[in-house]
Amino acid sequence: MRKLLKLPLLSILCLYGAQAFAGANEDLLAACKGGNLEGATKAINGGAKVNALDPDGNTAISWAFFWPEITKLLLSKGADPNLGSGSAVFQASANYSTEVLKLLLDAGADPNRPHRVSPGNTFRPLIAAEKAKGKAANQSLIGVWEQAMKTLKPSEAYALQAAVYGTSCMPCVEQLLAKGASVEKGVTDGNNMLHLLADSISPTREGWKKGFAQGKTNMQAFGLKLPDWYAATLPDDRIGTPDQVVKLLVSKGLNINQKNKGGKLKPMTPLELSLNQGLGKKRELMLALIANGADVSLVNEVYGPLILQAVQCGFVDVVEAMVGKGADINKQGSVFTDASETKVQTTFTPLTTAALKNQLDMVKYLLGAGARAGDGVNGRIMIKQRVRTSKPTFAGTTVDATCLYDGKNRSAIFFAVENDNLEMVKLLAENNGFDGTPYSFTAAAHGGCAGSGTFSPSAWAEKSGSSTDLVAYLKSKGL
Repeated sequence: MRKLLKLPLLSILCLYGAQAFAGANEDLLAACKGGNLEGATKAINGGAKVNALDPDGNTAISWAFFWPEITKLLLSKGADPNLGSGSAVFQASANYSTEVLKLLLDAGADPNRPHRVSPGNTFRPLIAAEKAKGKAANQSLIGVWEQAMKTLKPSEAYALQAAVYGTSCMPCVEQLLAKGASVEKGVTDGNNMLHLLADSISPTREGWKKGFAQGKTNMQAFGLKLPDWYAATLPDDRIGTPDQVVKLLVSKGLNINQKNKGGKLKPMTPLELSLNQGLGKKRELMLALIANGADVSLVNEVYGPLILQAVQCGFVDVVEAMVGKGADINKQGSVFTDASETKVQTTFTPLTTAALKNQLDMVKYLLGAGARAGDGVNGRIMIKQRVRTSKPTFAGTTVDATCLYDGKNRSAIFFAVENDNLEMVKLLAENNGFDGTPYSFTAAAHGGCAGSGTFSPSAWAEKSGSSTDLVAYLKSKGL
């Protein structure tokens, strides 16, 4: 769908699959992975080279990102934090290891140095595990992996990307920016870091905690020992809220309304990305972007006005924030739904959209905030019916068909009727949510379809097969 840079778990765990190399160097790597300060000291005293490279080009300090005391030891023995393929700064940023990150940056680690992921990091342990099966090993699969190691190019990622997009580690972002991390590194296709944040898996504290809890077993499977603060639960003070991260990035000059190149979709701002065509779940991020200056009046060429997308997302406080920033509560446009009929209906309003989506609380808010009840939806619609076929072979029989109609004045109460939502119908009827204009349609193509019709809410309820209670209520109100 979108072509934004992804930081999959393998790019965070990529370091861990490298084959160890023999002797004291192997012991040092094992100690770094296991958080064993005594073992690391013993390996160094036994001749381990702190800047030796493993088969994938990684150094010992790249494995010690969870352990401040081991990192101090390695630095004191001359470890170069800017050596090797794997970036210790990236690994610390990608795993909330704020104390280690500070040690590395204070020792001169380059915050803009790329973290290079060799294909060998992924495929070498897979090949070794398959070969260990002996005669049962899948030789064809081994051949595919070996070929992939030869042909695939290394990939790159940057620490600030990991801190913003992969973890929302606020202390990490602050440290990296203070040491000169570039907000432009690794960001392509017209995106900026705010686009990456909008495209992240879950920019909330609880979301990050859940994601990293699920990743623990993967990390442990690679032989990594996890510190208590990580294995138990990530501390809140290491995870920034969306508002904190957005504010910091905007303060560094990022344009909150920058449009990316769009790829297969139309160019989008970070807010448009977070709304995700009306399917977005990132409520806190939406609120943060709106509060920090996102343009709420935009209209996406494909998915319509942003306020209509926000209504479809279902977050009343997001829509309220948009209205507070000047969004038109009666803005008309198209909405994106599974029903193709809406592609040719361009007069949806927030109120009719909320009724279409069966969102009672949203309808309550919009009515209270002054949404016009009489604005109806006009345009081509599809209605499934049983029709009598005119084809000679089947003359006189009825079949299921989708009939095309040109509809007019389909206001919110008619959508509430179609959803058989008596509470919403009552809300609209008793709060000036219907101005008396009937809903009408005319067949765009007959073929056995009913030609036309004009309906009051109660007549439409009867035609739609609504509950008897709903029909009776509407008739009791003279609707």
